[in-house]
Formats: sequence, structure tokens, C-alpha cells
Amino acid sequence: MSFSIKLNKSNNISFRTRPTKSSTTFILTLPRITLSLRVKRLKKKPITMTYYSGTSYKPVNNVAISSMQPIKYRTHINKISRLIKLNTLSNWLVLSFLLSLIPRILLLLLDSQGVIPNILNKTLITLGPGPVSINLNILITTLLILIGLIGIIIKIYVHTIGRLQYNHLSKHGNHNDISSLWDKLASSHKLWQITGIYELDDNGSKENGGIKVIYDRRPLKLSYKAPFYIRINTKVMQAKLGKITLVILPHYYIITNKSEVGIIVTSNIMITTKPCPYAELDDVPEDTEVIYSRWQYVNKDSSKDKRYKDNKKIPICNYGLIHLKSDKGFMIMILSSSYHQGS
Repeated sequence: MSFSIKLNKSNNISFRTRPTKSSTTFILTLPRITLSLRVKRLKKKPITMTYYSGTSYKPVNNVAISSMQPIKYRTHINKISRLIKLNTLSNWLVLSFLLSLIPRILLLLLDSQGVIPNILNKTLITLGPGPVSINLNILITTLLILIGLIGIIIKIYVHTIGRLQYNHLSKHGNHNDISSLWDKLASSHKLWQITGIYELDDNGSKENGGIKVIYDRRPLKLSYKAPFYIRINTKVMQAKLGKITLVILPHYYIITNKSEVGIIVTSNIMITTKPCPYAELDDVPEDTEVIYSRWQYVNKDSSKDKRYKDNKKIPICNYGLIHLKSDKGFMIMILSSSYHQGS
């Protein structure tokens, strides 16, 4: 959701909506000002199937970030957490520049009535014998601008000299690259984070192509981008896992949830990859190998169930299943639209 204020030259009052595929924008036009509120649409779940009472569900749980804070890295963890908090604070303070326009906007809106202008322009302080005076409008605007400037100074500090030097964190320096696995995953047309596993009973399986396992998944995007709180000269990747952000460095994984921070050494992560034949009910990605197709409604012997007129074929895709687990219990399961042999 986002909100914006713009000045206009109209003297009319109107209200309209502007729907798109991804959001709906509500626009209120008042004399000399336009207010816009953009609300994103909820994304549809990729899997829309019926699960029966006999179906079991196993969530992919993760341990608390507090269990991934080794004493050895506590100083670095505290610094990263402090920088995240300062960055969040600076974002709010910078908004004061926008708020500094409010007295002027109120003047424009209520100029004909003259109520607000009289209050805001009331003299509070007179300096010296001359005509120099400070009114409420000037005082509020000045304070908001000063707060905004403080926010800008904090943000510049957080994004420059305040950053953590990677060579202070790692004795290896930053001459190494991250695992090639992540480059291969980034080249996939589509990635999903698996958040849970459905094990279907016989009834559910027969109405889903005879498939016994279905993954509860959500789209996952990898990006080559270093976080603002660390200075590093080598390649860095980030992955958004719900509320958690995973930062992939050459020798470490940094896990953050707001200002809560954890660090895992890559040598303490066990990674397994394997091909995963998967019944795709949504669109098949371009880089996916379709192994074969099977009917959605099947008999016990996997033959077509002719009782259903709308029985369609489901593509069985050769996806890649990647399982990452740390010695402290942190776990990630990723489904890739293509399986890379030897990754």
C-alpha cells in the first residue's frame, strides 16, 4: 500500500478508482490537491486443489534467529542490527520533508475560509526592534525540515562509513565467490520456496494424477545485491523468504527479520540436491523438462478414470529440489524449474 499527495490546478472535487492487474488506486481530487492511495491485490495461491481429511501436512519449520547468534560473531551481529534500526529510523525522519508541506497545503485548501491561515500566521516571537517575527507556520516547517535533515545525515552514515567491512567479519577476506549452486539457481526461470509438504491419502492421490506428495510453495526471487549494511567487493546474493531475508556471502549466511540478525558459517550448512518429478497444475516454466503426462483423475492402476468428463492431462516436470540445513536446525527447501546435474 502506498500513499501520495500532488498539487493540481483544478478547482473541482471528484473521486475515481483505477484498477490494474496488480493493484487498485483510489484517487480523490480536491481544489488544488490530489490524494492517491494504491492498494496491491492479493496474489492467488498457485495450487488450487482439494485436500481430503486423510491428508497430512508437515510445515517446513525454522528455528528462532536467536539460536543463530554465535558468541564469536556477537559484535558483528549487534552492529548489523543497530544499522538496520538506524536505517528504519532515518526513513521515518526523512518523511518530515513531506510533512513540512502540510501547512502550505492547508493554506491552499482553506484559503477561502481564512481559519487556518490566521492560526498558522499568528506571531509567536518577535526578534529585535525590526519587522523580524516567527509565526507557527514557520516554526512547524523549520522543525520538520530539521528532523528531515537529521534523517538524511543518519542515512548517509548508515550507507557509507557506518557499514560493516566484510574483511572484519571474515578472516578469508573477500577474494572468494559464493557457491556456484546459487548462480545456477539464479539462472532458473522460476524458483519456489517450499513452506510445507502435503502427503495425500489414496482418495486425494487418485484425484491428483496419482501423486502422493504436493508442495505448499511460494515464488522465490534471487537478486545479486549486497545489503546496505555491509561493504564487500565480491558477489553477494539475497533471497526473500517470507519475513526473513537471507544474505548469501562467500563464507557466511546472514539471516535477518527486521532488526533481528543471525549468522551461519557456510561450512555448517549441509546442501543436498536431487531431481524431483512434480505434477505441475500451473503454467510450465520455459526451461522445464516435461518427463511425461498423466491424467488428473486416475484409477488405482494409474489408468484414466472415465467417470470424469473434464479429465485433463497433467505434465510431470523434472524440477530440482534443493535442501539446505544448518547444524542449528535452520532449514530451507527450494524447488527449481530446472535441475542442474552436479549442482
